[in-house]
Amino acid sequence: MFKKNVEFSWLNDDDLLKLSKFHVTGSEDLNSNYLGATIENNCLTCGLDFRACPGHFGHYEFMYPLVHPLLTQETRVELKKMKKKIRIFQNTVQIKDSTSAWKTFTALDIDPNSWNTSYFRKYLPISSIHVRPSCITAGTRTGVSQNDITHRLASLIRLDQNLRISIQLNNNNIVEHRRILIRLQIAYVLLFWPPPGTQKNRELSCLSQRFKGKEGRCRSTLLGKRVDYSARSVISSDSFIDVDEIGLPLEIADKLTVPEYVCSWNFGHMSNLLADRKVKCVERNGSMIDPKYRRNLYPQLGDKFHRFLKDGDYVLANRQPTLWRSSIQAMKVKRMQRGRSIRLNVDVTPPFNADCK
Repeated sequence: MFKKNVEFSWLNDDDLLKLSKFHVTGSEDLNSNYLGATIENNCLTCGLDFRACPGHFGHYEFMYPLVHPLLTQETRVELKKMKKKIRIFQNTVQIKDSTSAWKTFTALDIDPNSWNTSYFRKYLPISSIHVRPSCITAGTRTGVSQNDITHRLASLIRLDQNLRISIQLNNNNIVEHRRILIRLQIAYVLLFWPPPGTQKNRELSCLSQRFKGKEGRCRSTLLGKRVDYSARSVISSDSFIDVDEIGLPLEIADKLTVPEYVCSWNFGHMSNLLADRKVKCVERNGSMIDPKYRRNLYPQLGDKFHRFLKDGDYVLANRQPTLWRSSIQAMKVKRMQRGRSIRLNVDVTPPFNADCK
């Protein structure tokens, strides 16, 4: 049964505590094995090694709740309902004080009863050590370089601990508490967003920089450019092939495979393919068999042969940018004995927006 109503929301503090497996109390706990396994030590949460452990989240509790850097617009709307003059400057929420000067908005600027609003966060999620691995210099044990995200998290924890010490020394020094809390809020923003302006030295990376750009997580590792059963090369024109054919060089045709099952009516044909070494691998009973290293291998009914491309096989041809549906077309394969480029008929280049002439 599918639910009719699906709601998307931010992870609140209660949900974070349910997902958390470890309570971080100091910066030295950021590399604890409760958050995941390392090469030397197994995970203390699941007991698995670094190859099998998926990593686990932890949490750290702030002294005062902080404004979530991704909820600045919601904070702006809620504070306007309280008749406060507010603006968003460099990814931080600022309000006007009694001297009409702009200052960073903190939890000390409103009533404590309003600290349970949706834009405040009392707990900081601590990611597993798998997504922020540390680098160890070869041949040494002390030459450890921590990840940039680990440095960001450590600075947040140290500032919060300084705030706790300041409160213990003098609970009435609100000016000092507010100063440290503003620094803590800015450090929380820098965990998500880079500092404005150009920096002379290399700045620590943040979460947004891990996702954006060509080298980011989305375009570099999540988009469909590194996939199986695909090849890429330069295109060129060829007037001696049909408009529904695509000429593939042997370097591509002898690497890409097509799955084909062994049946009673094609048993002889599949036997000839196996004898002519036109089969890359044989899938039988859930295991893969390489004909190169298996002598006296004969086809059986139900086997899946991953054979190389032959003339007449259909493939999907795509030329980027894929602006409309004709940029991807199904075409018949024609093995080309010479050349290393993909050949197309001149008459079929306009749908692909190609420049072959």
